[in-house]
Amino acid sequence: MNNLVREFRYSLRVLIKNPGTSIVAVLALALGIGVNASSFTAVSALVLHPLPFPPLERVMTLWETIPKVRTA
Repeated sequence: MNNLVREFRYSLRVLIKNPGTSIVAVLALALGIGVNASSFTAVSALVLHPLPFPPLERVMTLWETIPKVRTA
């Protein structure tokens, strides 16, 4: 337990000594955690849980295409 406290104090001193590196590391971790959480939420909502429609085989997508106009 004594080694853990010493290691924690040393790491805290190093982080305070180099604030730029600390900020970059914290921002990188925050960005990684945020992207991971949002991608898990999207996959969970779109893939793991089906749509709330009882006859799912009757659900379809409609779209319209506009033909390209040729110019001379």
